[in-house]
Amino acid sequence: MKANPISVRRICASLTLLAAIAAPNTGLTAQIGTGVYRTVSGSATREYGNQYLGGSITVNASAQVFDSRIASTYDYARAVLRGAATVKVLGRELDVTDTSALALVRGSGMDSAAVRREFFGFATAERSTASGRVALADSLTMNSPTYRQNIQLIGPVHIEIRAHANLNLACSVAANVDPLLRVASVSGSIRTWASGSASAALSVYVAEGGIEFRGRFAEAVVRGDVTARLRGQASGTGGWSKSSIDLRLRAYARVRKFWTLTPLAWATTSRTLARYQSGAESRTWF
Repeated sequence: MKANPISVRRICASLTLLAAIAAPNTGLTAQIGTGVYRTVSGSATREYGNQYLGGSITVNASAQVFDSRIASTYDYARAVLRGAATVKVLGRELDVTDTSALALVRGSGMDSAAVRREFFGFATAERSTASGRVALADSLTMNSPTYRQNIQLIGPVHIEIRAHANLNLACSVAANVDPLLRVASVSGSIRTWASGSASAALSVYVAEGGIEFRGRFAEAVVRGDVTARLRGQASGTGGWSKSSIDLRLRAYARVRKFWTLTPLAWATTSRTLARYQSGAESRTWF
């Protein structure tokens, strides 16, 4: 089904406003006119890395259910999920992504589901549907400049030192409306990790040997799921994990042809120096 562009903009524009009411572990039931309005919300924030290379992930979840005492056509159930991630590089903090999902079922049958993703404040993708499921998934890698230092020792003997690091982010979000069960549901996750390498090589004419360290660290994952049922209840759960380290050492040696860079012979060996991952946690928000 092809979505109306105006409807897409209206639905996606409301995602930020609706998610803004999500405060940690709060709930409200109120009599509004001739109906009963119920809202629940929860959130989770996790930091990773440090001030030189790291950041934070925040996920807000909320659900609203309205039961009309006049006519069932005024009833609705809404589920909202919003995730945001920031990165810190050498003490400077940047807002990287803002991802939202909304699902809405109405007693009148005018259902809608929408997802939206931003990178660095720009809307890079948004989708919507009146029935079924919509989803978005993407990844981003931020590379640092490669540090390179060439040290001349004696004559043709020299040492080359290299270092490189990057920060990676992957996010996914989905919204679903079930026309038969009259259920609105949203889910999503944001995952970040840093990786880098450092190497030192000794070269003499056509022979070269060196060692290289490769590491993966500062990993964090935050996820959330929200479900709201028309004339029923709402539920929301979240989970997270962080602190992952994977450090490997690689040693190599190779001999090249004198007049070209084509290798004649080479040898490589690698070994895992350290591997660690903390346990995951989960929580029922409402």
